[in-house]
Amino acid sequence: MGNKSTFPHQKNEITSFSVQCYEVKLFNQFSSEFTALMQKYNTSNSICGYLAPVISQYLCENLTEIDLLPEIIEELNRPEVLFPLTEKSMEFIQTSRQKYIDCHPELFEENEKKNYIKDWVANYEISDYVLNLNDKSLTNLFFFRYVGWDFPLEAEKTTHEEKERLNEELPFKGNKFFMESFYERRELHTIENWKKSIKPLLLTTEDFLVFIADLKGHFVSFVYIVSRKRLILLDTTKASYLNSEVVGKLAELMS
Repeated sequence: MGNKSTFPHQKNEITSFSVQCYEVKLFNQFSSEFTALMQKYNTSNSICGYLAPVISQYLCENLTEIDLLPEIIEELNRPEVLFPLTEKSMEFIQTSRQKYIDCHPELFEENEKKNYIKDWVANYEISDYVLNLNDKSLTNLFFFRYVGWDFPLEAEKTTHEEKERLNEELPFKGNKFFMESFYERRELHTIENWKKSIKPLLLTTEDFLVFIADLKGHFVSFVYIVSRKRLILLDTTKASYLNSEVVGKLAELMS
């Protein structure tokens, strides 16, 4: 990487499958400034599952021109922008968890209720949050996901609603990854199907695509700029994820 960065708060840059890939850092999720929100909604210390969907939503709704991306990145680094967005996802997910407990009281001891409320965000909860937005302008938003069944030891540990919802992924067992789209209706796709049936149309109608992505233990957002073949990873930690498996898979998919 040269001395001049392409984007503000850029950390790294690589080329993968002819796609230029960048890593950009947003407001750090482990900042003490998040403490008040975390205490209000009784979340875990790792809040990437609340951040990734609202960051992705903000990108879709405000990135009206590609050249505005540096400005949007700066906005997402400001607490007065990011914190109200994060509170919306926290409120939705924590309310959903409490409703599940209230509807299934026989499944929970008192300590289990606390653990359930404070657990990390699961893939299905991010999916439900995006669907709840009911925003049909988010036609270029997708969720790149690992197939839970391809990690049997972890799948065996799932409980309650997460265990129930894991059955949605059964058709993709053995594929390792699948893609979720939300509008006009929610659909789950094999990567090959998405590449052949969905991607060609998107590349002719959209200037950019936004992905929420599961890095297997961490959630991030991506923007793919169609005309420039650039993939930008937006992350909320100090760690580097540019060499992760998902970056390579998305770059291959878009090349």
